[in-house]
Amino acid sequence: MRSDGMKGRRVLGWVAVLALVLGACTTKADDPTTTSTTVPVTTTPITAPPVLTGVGITEGTITLAALLPLSGTLETFGHSVLEGHEVYWAYVNETLGGVGGVYPVRIAPLDTVYDEQTARSLWAGREDDILAISSVLGSPITEALVTEIGGERVLIAAGSQASSWAVSPNVVLNLAIPTYRDQIAGAVVAGGAEEPVVAANPPLGLIYQEGVFGEDCFVGFEQATARYPAGEAVSSRYPATATEFSDEVTTMQESAVQTLFVCSSPQAMLQIVATLDLLEFRPTLVVTSASYDASLPAALGGDGGEAAGLERLDNVFVVGSLPPFEGDAPGMKLLRDNLANYDTRLPDPRIINPWFFLGYTQAATFHLILEEALTGGDLTREGVWAARDRLGETDFGFGSGSVVYDADRIPVVTDVFSVPAVSTEYLFGMQPVGGFYSTR
Repeated sequence: MRSDGMKGRRVLGWVAVLALVLGACTTKADDPTTTSTTVPVTTTPITAPPVLTGVGITEGTITLAALLPLSGTLETFGHSVLEGHEVYWAYVNETLGGVGGVYPVRIAPLDTVYDEQTARSLWAGREDDILAISSVLGSPITEALVTEIGGERVLIAAGSQASSWAVSPNVVLNLAIPTYRDQIAGAVVAGGAEEPVVAANPPLGLIYQEGVFGEDCFVGFEQATARYPAGEAVSSRYPATATEFSDEVTTMQESAVQTLFVCSSPQAMLQIVATLDLLEFRPTLVVTSASYDASLPAALGGDGGEAAGLERLDNVFVVGSLPPFEGDAPGMKLLRDNLANYDTRLPDPRIINPWFFLGYTQAATFHLILEEALTGGDLTREGVWAARDRLGETDFGFGSGSVVYDADRIPVVTDVFSVPAVSTEYLFGMQPVGGFYSTR
């Protein structure tokens, strides 16, 4: 019911290197050239096979673009994503010697001001200098860039983790995070297991925001509840500009929903929780990581502070496989080491948040693609495009195990439930509970 109201298993280089250290709409040709690189060894120099290069590689340096809101209302988010991107590539350049130990990567930050026409103009003015767009924030910006690039084979990082972006062959989804579709569907299925960490007791409900993000959640909800009896799966959509949610919450209350899924902005999530309290309706809440922010407990707690807010969130569970910043997984330890070594803005805590993690893992995903392209001897746009489709399994070292693109270029990533946590103990504001589970 819907109401309007290298092939095979691969370990990423920056994890494997730990062991080594310790022991426009018109199509343009890439104008490929052939270069050769010499790999230094301790005995006789070995000449590597020729590597094709073209647009976006000058004097052996790869240029990637980051189209982000670096001014305006979303400036804070944009700078966090950029910082994650820059820290990762600083690690690749300084510790690994660049892609394949040969090609350093330069990031060109371009300020979209979160405006579609600005994004298109920025690309049109720089397209002859850039190999690919490895960082984007926002579905509207992604859509604008896909339109502007047209039939050219240029890879673009998805500005959101919606599975629907896989329809565009240009778009690259972040391999480290499950899509919104799979976050919701996986949570529904896991909630019906014999001994669930978080039980998905029917009737189930979904409140979701209009647009790419919310629609992807709705697709996952429909897939997972397709065989439920009538009345046991209820959904309600709201406009992205909404600030009041009594109609949507009342729909869920009147349907006696026991488990309520939410796909919203953190600001809307704050209002939804307040409305649930006002109507004295307390179902189990399962929300996507994009819906939650570490500042919510303090905002809900008022004079009682974060502790009071956490009490009001004791029925909330977060999905989205965001590993704890403080975790002991090797990938997170490496991330913290990279922050210490390469982040010029520390100790500014505003930078280190889930948006930072998004930028960092966007870069890690593109690093995989570039390494595969280099292995194939082709770092042109065509070669990088083909390399994306050759990727096998990867383990980022974040604790969730191996990840891979499926036949539709959608990442297959395990997920984990988290609960809201004290931000001084868990920087992302989420504490994982239970083990990882499959989203497919």
